[in-house]
Parts: sequence; C-alpha cells; structure tokens
Amino acid sequence: MLKLSVHKLDNVRCDAIRTLLDGIRNLLNQLLEGPAGCDGLCKAQDLGVLLRQLKAYDILSATFLVPSRSPFIGLRYHSLKDAVDRVSMTHIATTWGDDICLDGRYFLGIIRQQAGACLELKPSDFGFSVS
Repeated sequence: MLKLSVHKLDNVRCDAIRTLLDGIRNLLNQLLEGPAGCDGLCKAQDLGVLLRQLKAYDILSATFLVPSRSPFIGLRYHSLKDAVDRVSMTHIATTWGDDICLDGRYFLGIIRQQAGACLELKPSDFGFSVS
C-alpha cells in the first residue's frame, strides 16, 4: 500500500508540473501564433519580455524539456511554481480574441490555478472510504 501511495503522489507531482509547463508553452504559442488583435510589434515585445523573464528565473529550459513527460527528474513543482510566481508580467499583454489585449498576469494566474488543482488529493485517491 505504501509503494502504491508513493507512486500516486509522484503521479500527482508530475501532473502538476506537466500542467504548469504546458500552460507556459501555450502562452508562448499564443504570443507567437495567436489571433489578430494587438499588432505584431506589441506581440513581439510581449514575447521577448516573457522569454527574458522565463530565462531569468530558470524556467525557460524546463519549458522546452525533450522529452516533456514524466518523471521530470530534477524538477520540483514548488520550486517551479515559485519561479513562475516571480515572473513580472507588467509589460506582457496577450491577445485571446478579436481586438482584445489582456494582461498576461491573468493567464499566468489561470495556469497556476490549473496546476495547483492537480495537487488536490482526496482520501479515496489512497483507498480510504469517505463517510
């Protein structure tokens, strides 16, 4: 039972890391290939600022791990999340619809929430009944 619990916990960790990295990759792709709205210069500037921030906090190399799948040896979820929390999104605006530029902090917040949701455990995850 203990071995199964450790395996389950590692799967939870890997899901959270994967969700965080996939979200960052999707945000980068949105800036590279997203729909029209902000002009190309705005997107290029935002992409450059985001890439510099990711590199400064040592997130960029983790974002493009090959292969990008578990067990994510050497990565700790909380260290990665803390680094993402430090990314300054004050100059980042992303386009997610026609002529709507939104603050990138909003999208990083969603990414963090989705990753954090992967860490929620229930007693039933470990074979305990819930009364």
